[in-house]
Amino acid sequence: MTWLDHREHHTRPYGGLAPDDLGRLCPDWRERETWACGPAALLDALESHWRRAGLRERLRVERFQLEPVLPPHRDAASSGRVLFTRTGTEVTAGAATRFSSWVSRWGW
Repeated sequence: MTWLDHREHHTRPYGGLAPDDLGRLCPDWRERETWACGPAALLDALESHWRRAGLRERLRVERFQLEPVLPPHRDAASSGRVLFTRTGTEVTAGAATRFSSWVSRWGW
């Protein structure tokens, strides 16, 4: 397929994808219809980039957002047991506690 040009961008060695990368990865991006989904910050940046280029109508964005399952008042949130299988540590953590704080405190 001579019309297909595939390029990969691995974020671990090069950092996250940013609108400034488009010229290198897809030189004709202004001529293409584009569909994007991903983290909110990336989508916001892409929308701004397309808007500044006067091409916002060529960008389709799909946003996914998890709705919190916490009660309206964080004080009312119940706690639960969490088992970190690698370390064998089991803790009680409140439902309002961010998972990242559990990991930094008790290990992953």
